[in-house]
Amino acid sequence: MVKSIIVRAVVPFIVLCFLLGYMYPFSSISVAKSIAYEPDQVFVKEYVHSLKDLDKIRTFKDEDTRLAVNMMIKELHAKWVTSASSLNMGKSELNAQIIQLTHIYDQLLKLRTKHAQNYDENTNAFLFLLIEDTDALKNQLMDIRDTAFSSRSELQRALGNAHMGFAQYLNRTISFYECYDEMK
Repeated sequence: MVKSIIVRAVVPFIVLCFLLGYMYPFSSISVAKSIAYEPDQVFVKEYVHSLKDLDKIRTFKDEDTRLAVNMMIKELHAKWVTSASSLNMGKSELNAQIIQLTHIYDQLLKLRTKHAQNYDENTNAFLFLLIEDTDALKNQLMDIRDTAFSSRSELQRALGNAHMGFAQYLNRTISFYECYDEMK
């Protein structure tokens, strides 16, 4: 009798915990703290096509700019933004992206302080926008990583928005390099 009452109370509680863990993958009760991100196929195709334009960049007037742009190119080639197939995105993957964006942000700030006087007005403007975009992307990924009470659909939407943010970042990187390359 007592055993039956305990089983009736415990089993629904355990089932509820598993359901909540599934619905809220980054919560503390979730067993697998990851989400299968399904990217938009058309977006990925266009993104990879634009990325090929960026890969053609080869000439730089200074070493710091070359280093910063190459770091951005590496980040823009991240598997989760270039893959058309479903990927598991967990906190460790998000942390890796955040760390890389932090390094890029530091490199861009170094570029701004060291070479701002050597760049023309347009190049400086795009550099400033790149710095802002890097910080915004980093904060966006940190918000996704740190949220415990977002459902799977909310996380999918947030990852999709971050994916779009990377597309904007790619376009800004191309524009920065074009302005930089046109400088005399």
